[in-house]
Amino acid sequence: MTKTFKRNGFFMNKYTMASGHQAIVIYKPDLIRIITRHIPHATIYLFSGHSLGLSSQPSDVDLAIDAGHEIDQSVIDAICADIDALKLHFFIDVVDLNAVYEELRGQIQAHGVVWKV
Repeated sequence: MTKTFKRNGFFMNKYTMASGHQAIVIYKPDLIRIITRHIPHATIYLFSGHSLGLSSQPSDVDLAIDAGHEIDQSVIDAICADIDALKLHFFIDVVDLNAVYEELRGQIQAHGVVWKV
């Protein structure tokens, strides 16, 4: 299993980089399915360079999950393990929206792309 850790409210899960925007489009349904299996009523956001269409180079993918409450680490670990099983070739950062500082939460909600409500 890929190691996860929490930094400033971020649960990080790192993968080998390669793809870019195309890979996100291809794997979006799988990522939504995995997160929804663990947190059925969560809102999922894509944020940072990819959400603004600014990332054409290989880059990490930043996903924020809003479960309406802080997400238990064991649930994040399970999500990351399932994502790891996809054997993706790019970084994925999974953020618990209710565990990040207020300014970042506002930026994600204002500028992120909602993948699933």
